[in-house]
Amino acid sequence: MFTPGIAELLGAFLIVALWLAIPVGVLYLLYAIYKKLSRIEEHLKQNEKQ
Repeated sequence: MFTPGIAELLGAFLIVALWLAIPVGVLYLLYAIYKKLSRIEEHLKQNEKQ
């Protein structure tokens, strides 16, 4: 029976963490860009009314 060492467990954990972090990071960046664009759009609408 094979029992993985601590190095293999840490390596597998890091691979899974990075595999999950990259898409989550991309989604967060897209969300941040969307929020900034919507804020700019609100400012433009307020300036048009004045």
